[in-house]
Amino acid sequence: MKAFHSTNERYDYIFGNTARKLEIPESPRRNPGKKKTGGSGKRAVTQRTIQRRAMEKARREEAEKARHKAWFLEFDWKYTVVVIIALTICSLACLFYVSRVARINRMQQDLYDLKAQNMALSGKQTALKAEVDKAVNLEQIEEYAKKHLKMKFPDKESIIRYRINTNDYFRKYTD
Repeated sequence: MKAFHSTNERYDYIFGNTARKLEIPESPRRNPGKKKTGGSGKRAVTQRTIQRRAMEKARREEAEKARHKAWFLEFDWKYTVVVIIALTICSLACLFYVSRVARINRMQQDLYDLKAQNMALSGKQTALKAEVDKAVNLEQIEEYAKKHLKMKFPDKESIIRYRINTNDYFRKYTD
């Protein structure tokens, strides 16, 4: 902590981030209403100047209000066209977005319908396979082949055994 040499230094020191209000002595120029010892006509001129400035200020404010009102009431075609174009572009962008979202939703619904249809057909296919497997009778097939197609089992002499000593799969079946 800083060592203070006098009491005034302690009171003039600013603690933290707070600051005291700056004390500025008033000068005679900044105080137009104050009467000077030089003459009484000076005060009357100052009052008239103040009144004249106030009236000029009021006239300027009225002119500004009238100009603003005229500008506000004036119909600007360029601005209107720009606003209409901007609104049209925004509306078209929104319509495009909504149509794309609707299309995506429709495609998702079609996908769900196709998946459900696929599941139903898979169930039917499984049922038909089971029915075919039940209907197949190997004894009937063998009897039909022997009687109508004149097929018979091979003899031991008609069976040819083939052996190869290589382990390479591709070389087994090449000539």
